[in-house]
Amino acid sequence: MTGTNLWQTSLVTLAFQHPFLLSSLFTLSALHLVFLHSQNPTLSQKYTQIATAHHLRSISGFRTEIQNLTPENSEACCACALGMALLAWTSPGSQGADIFFPANKSQVPWYKLHQGGAQVLLRVVHQLERGEFGDFVHPWTKIHETLQPDVLATAMAGQKDDQEKIDRVAECWSGEMGVGVSEEDKITLDEALKILRYVFTISTLLASGSPVLAEISMSSCFATLLWLASISPRFCELVEEKCPQALVVVATWCVLLKRVDEIWWVKGKAGSLWRAVRSRLGCEWDEWLEWPKEAVEGVYGTADEGGFSSLKMIAEVAHGRW
Repeated sequence: MTGTNLWQTSLVTLAFQHPFLLSSLFTLSALHLVFLHSQNPTLSQKYTQIATAHHLRSISGFRTEIQNLTPENSEACCACALGMALLAWTSPGSQGADIFFPANKSQVPWYKLHQGGAQVLLRVVHQLERGEFGDFVHPWTKIHETLQPDVLATAMAGQKDDQEKIDRVAECWSGEMGVGVSEEDKITLDEALKILRYVFTISTLLASGSPVLAEISMSSCFATLLWLASISPRFCELVEEKCPQALVVVATWCVLLKRVDEIWWVKGKAGSLWRAVRSRLGCEWDEWLEWPKEAVEGVYGTADEGGFSSLKMIAEVAHGRW
């Protein structure tokens, strides 16, 4: 997911020193086997049970360790926290709607898992930067160093169609449709859209193999998921409160999510989230949903169900200081 082989090498070695992290890796492995054997009910059920058992062990150990972060366990805790979000995506029967609107009220929305992992990363980032697990941080640092404002402006110019459509989204709260939205919430919506515009640029450049980011070891999928870890708590509240303008922003993110749909644990998630958003909006919002509808259901067909400085930079983008 990160574009590096960290999860196949150093983290495996680390996991043998921390049973809760080893159980987390076993859970992911078992869930992948569930996917691979989805047409074999016997094997699928077997690996589902194995995944559940290891997940329970991992959660139990992680809860104990995270309460006492030390130099000895910080790397393992960070990896486990980041992996928890991925496990939600890979679980059998999981739906993209669960990112914000889980059907089971006792279930944690996935965006909270992404943001929780990012918070753990921030707490241990200085140690990670100095060690062999710097790949958790270094790609973001390189992107920050590479995409200076002039380079970013040039890169965005090459994505003119996307950028124009993203810019137009802001009109649904800056114009007549925004009557009744407080100025504070308009600022929140602006921030979420600004981060989305930035993530669109990074993900598209990575997916296209652009020479601008040729030396960055990161996948376009990982860049796409960055948005979930970067949006503000208030924006998430607006989504859960079914604020139409916030839902339009989420629908726009579905365009980017659909573009990484070939990944086995992402497949179908854009369609599921898109339908969840659409069901919460009246027909008066149709013009704002034309692009995501075309991307998710039109062009591609109906979806199947299925370093500190760099992180600080993301926050500064959100608050208009970068």
